[in-house]
Amino acid sequence: MTYLKEGVSPKKLSVCIAFGVVLGIIPFVGVTTLLCAAVAFSLRLNIGVIQVVNYAVYPLQILLFIPFIKTGIYICDSDPLLYSSEDILGMVKENAFEVIINLGYTNVLGVVVWLVLAPILFAVIYYLTYYMFLKYNQFLLNK
Repeated sequence: MTYLKEGVSPKKLSVCIAFGVVLGIIPFVGVTTLLCAAVAFSLRLNIGVIQVVNYAVYPLQILLFIPFIKTGIYICDSDPLLYSSEDILGMVKENAFEVIINLGYTNVLGVVVWLVLAPILFAVIYYLTYYMFLKYNQFLLNK
């Protein structure tokens, strides 16, 4: 039970929330839980808080997945993927490795956009939540 009480200062809670949101929207489905756990353990943050925030923003990850990739394709002046799901399934039957390479490259373009936005988003979320938690603590002390 002690892990639930770890990292509950306003600063650490703000860091948990900021990392949970930023890592939770990375356009690489399936790695957010591991990334959040690694960050929580390495920075001694509250793993419960960071994972709850991570899971709460999962719909945002799905919603932002295509915009991240399209922006990455635009910024890097890459060829857009113009495949339907049927085309992709047919290509997988012919050469699955080539499909993984092509889709993986496109996914990397989305991660590049995320890497540019992540520090800005982290800072905004961190300072907003830190200010909010400080005000809340002051409210509780004055009560």
